[in-house]
Amino acid sequence: MTVMEYPMDLSNHQITITNLPEILTEIFPDWIKDKITVKPVSGGITNMLVKCVHNQKDIVLARSYGNNTNLIIDRVNEFNNHLMLNKLDLAPKIYAKLSNGIIYGYLSGRSLTSEELSKDYLFPLISQKLGYWHTMISKESSKLENDLWKTIDDWIKIAPNFDDMEQVVRENVNGYSSVKESLRQELCWLKENLNGKSKLVKSHCDLLSGNIVIPPKMDKILQHNEETNSKKNLISQCFSPESLFLNSEVYNVSLPKPCENPIFFIDYEYMLCAPRGYDIANHLAEWQGFDCDKSRILQPKRSNHELRRWCFAYIVGMGDYNESAIEKQIDGLIDEIYFYFGVPAFYWGIWSAIQNEISTIDFDYGNYGVNRLQEYFEWKKQLVEKLKNCSE
Repeated sequence: MTVMEYPMDLSNHQITITNLPEILTEIFPDWIKDKITVKPVSGGITNMLVKCVHNQKDIVLARSYGNNTNLIIDRVNEFNNHLMLNKLDLAPKIYAKLSNGIIYGYLSGRSLTSEELSKDYLFPLISQKLGYWHTMISKESSKLENDLWKTIDDWIKIAPNFDDMEQVVRENVNGYSSVKESLRQELCWLKENLNGKSKLVKSHCDLLSGNIVIPPKMDKILQHNEETNSKKNLISQCFSPESLFLNSEVYNVSLPKPCENPIFFIDYEYMLCAPRGYDIANHLAEWQGFDCDKSRILQPKRSNHELRRWCFAYIVGMGDYNESAIEKQIDGLIDEIYFYFGVPAFYWGIWSAIQNEISTIDFDYGNYGVNRLQEYFEWKKQLVEKLKNCSE
C-alpha cells in the first residue's frame, strides 16, 4: 500500500459507493480498480462508513459525512483533531480528505456492544484508556477553554423546531414560553451551577460502544471464555505478569502500562474541550444503549464500589496515581461525574432535534431525543435538591 506523509487533498471529489474504487486508485496508485471491493459498515447514526479492501489484504475506511451534519459538527476541527491523535498513536492515519468525508486507516478488531461496556472484566481497560487519552491530548493544547456550553448554545440556535419535545419541556419548565427559550434558560442554569466543578480536558464526547474497539486477540479470548463459560481473568489472559503495571487487591483490578492498553477509541467528530466529568458521564450514560435501558448505568455515588473501580483505573491511566491519596482522588472524581451526570442527556436531546430534521439515516431521533431530555430533567430535580441542601 502506498503511504503518504500528508493526507491527499481531494476536496473536489465526493465519496459515493460507485465512485470509491476510482478515488482509491488515485490515492493508492498501486491499487487495481477491479481488485477493490467496497462494503458499507452498519452501526452509525450520523455518517456512512464503507470498508474498502484491495486484493483481499489492504484495507482502508471511507467515511462519508451525514446529510447537513456540517451544521452541528466542525469538520475542520475534527480533521485537525484526527491528525493530532494520529501523531500520538491514538488514531489511524488519514490518507485523503474529500469534500464530504475522509479516507483513513483500518483498525483490525471489532467495536463493543452496549451490553459489554458494563462488563467488569472490560471497563477497567476502557476507563484506564480514557484517563490516558485525556492526559496525552490535553498536553497538546497550550490553553484549554470550555467549548461545551457554546456548542449547545449554537445547536439551540440552529434547531429548526422541537415539536416532538414540546410536551416533555412544557411539563418540566416553570414559566414555559417556547421550547427554544426554555432550553436557553436551562443552559444558563447549567453554566451558573456547574462551571468550575470539573477539570477541563480535551474530550471525546461520543464514547459509545461502537466507538470503542478491541483488538482481535482480545476478541478471540472473549469468545473462547463465553463458549467455555470460563471465569479466567481477561487481563491476565491478555498480558503476561511481567507486563502488568499495577495490581490492586482493594479494587480487584490488574492493569497494563497505560501506553500499552490495547483498547482504541475511534470517531472524533464531537471532540472538544470540556469538563472531564462531562466526558466520563457521557460515556457512562452510553451503557444504556440506544434503547435507553437506564438500569445498566453506574450511579454517581461515592459508595458505588463498581464506579470506584472505574475511577481507580481512570486515575491510573492519567498517570496521577498516588497510593496514599487514591481514595480521596476517587471521591473527588466521582463528585465531578455527579455534577455533570445529566448534562449529556441535555446535549444529545438537542442534537436529536436537529438530526430529526436533517438526517436521512433510518433512526427514530424524535423518540430518542424525548427520552434523553426526560432523563435530563429527572437528573436536574435531584441536583437542585442536592444544591439546596448544600446551601442550608
